[in-house]
Amino acid sequence: MTEFSLGSDTGLNVLVDVCDVIKRSASASRNRVFVVETQGGQCRYIAAMVYTTDMLTGMFHEEGGGLFDPRYASLGHLPQGGVPTPMDRARTARLSLRCMAFLEEYQQSLLAQPPKSRCAPPESAAVITIQGSALKWVPVTEMVKHADMKNRRGGRKHGGNLSRVGWRRCLGDRNRCRFMWGGLEFRKM
Repeated sequence: MTEFSLGSDTGLNVLVDVCDVIKRSASASRNRVFVVETQGGQCRYIAAMVYTTDMLTGMFHEEGGGLFDPRYASLGHLPQGGVPTPMDRARTARLSLRCMAFLEEYQQSLLAQPPKSRCAPPESAAVITIQGSALKWVPVTEMVKHADMKNRRGGRKHGGNLSRVGWRRCLGDRNRCRFMWGGLEFRKM
């Protein structure tokens, strides 16, 4: 229902910073590949990989045929830290203002009812969502219909087609490796 959650931009920026440090470390040695693991579980937004780091590192080592030296880094919950980005700060301010207006609106309608028969309407239980550039209210009853309660996420998978994405990484002037997400394919080109 929502396209972004608070903190997702900060988490991605923390990951980019850490990956830049890992890249500097890898560039000190020729033909080294790092596999980076992030948290994300079933969400597929930050963690798009469906393999474990140990499994990927093993596949790179086995299938690479000595072409490169694979290493792995597990970042764990590191993306939960960090200073909020300007984007997350702006979203927080927008969401806070809109939520306060929502609460005030429904409080006024409740106070207008007789004290002994006050009853909040079903639409007063809602979740604020970011859809495109707009903030929209989604009633909880509607949200539950579109949620994957088992995996604690929305029913619509953002980045669900990432398994079809091809990725190429240049390993130097003479050696190149091609890795396809749908299945591993190593080639020296």
